[in-house]
Order: sequence, then structure tokens, then C-alpha cells
Amino acid sequence: MKLDLDNILYIMMYMVFLLSVIGSIAYFCKKIYCKLKYILIKNIFLNRFIYSKELIPKQYVSFIKYDIWRYSSLF
Repeated sequence: MKLDLDNILYIMMYMVFLLSVIGSIAYFCKKIYCKLKYILIKNIFLNRFIYSKELIPKQYVSFIKYDIWRYSSLF
């Protein structure tokens, strides 16, 4: 009977270990994804403002009026 109890205990320990590894990997992936998403959003907004500062007034009106900034921020 002791042998069966030991096997069950070892299996439970392995399951806890594997679940903790999977949880850690999921946590770090989520953390990296949030950082990457923040960096991409920040770069898009900075590129938009830099592009709008370099325009002459006539181009700037078109830039704002026709929402060209949405397309120019993708380049």
C-alpha cells in the first residue's frame, strides 16, 4: 500500500511542477506582449507627431481633415 501512495505523491509533485512551469511561461509571455504593445503604440504616436511637425500649413490641413495620419503612421 505504501508503494501506491508514494507513486500518487510523486505524480502530484510532477503535476504541480509542470503547472508552475506553464504558469510562469504564460506570465512572462503576457508581460512581454504588453511591453511590446506599449512600445509599438508609443512609436506610432511619436511618428505621427514628428511627421505632422514637418508639414507646411496647407499639407497639415489635409493631414488632419482627411485623416491621412492613420495611413502615414503605418510606414
